[in-house]
Amino acid sequence: MARLVISRSRNARVYAAELTSGVRYLGYIPPEEAQSLINEVVRSTWWKKRSSIREVIFTYTGTKRQSGHARVEDGIGYIDLCSGLMHEGLIAHEMTHIMVDSAYDGMEDDDDHGPAFCRGEVDYYKRWLGPTSSLLLKQSFAINELL
Repeated sequence: MARLVISRSRNARVYAAELTSGVRYLGYIPPEEAQSLINEVVRSTWWKKRSSIREVIFTYTGTKRQSGHARVEDGIGYIDLCSGLMHEGLIAHEMTHIMVDSAYDGMEDDDDHGPAFCRGEVDYYKRWLGPTSSLLLKQSFAINELL
């Protein structure tokens, strides 16, 4: 697994690590199934041990935005994903933001993808997407000096 250097920013290295590990676009999920997947995670004992958030609302933005976004408002998590990002790997990424309390705060900065985020995403993958995916992501994070 190679290190892909797009930028020196931590955010760019996290995205590159997810991409080179092969997990970023893992598992296409139809928009109509995304909320059910999210509900299953949020209702689990696993989630409840890691997050105080008890509700996460998914919005499919279609093609009007070409990005993914997670935020928390008044104790409720929100995930917005566009048509090109409907993958379990990207839902995992956004759910991790909510889980480790690094959801978007209006500013794109390296705090969004700190070490706690990276450890949380590896943990999320291990539970919900399998040990092989988790190991690939962990190795890629290590190669990119993110853990």
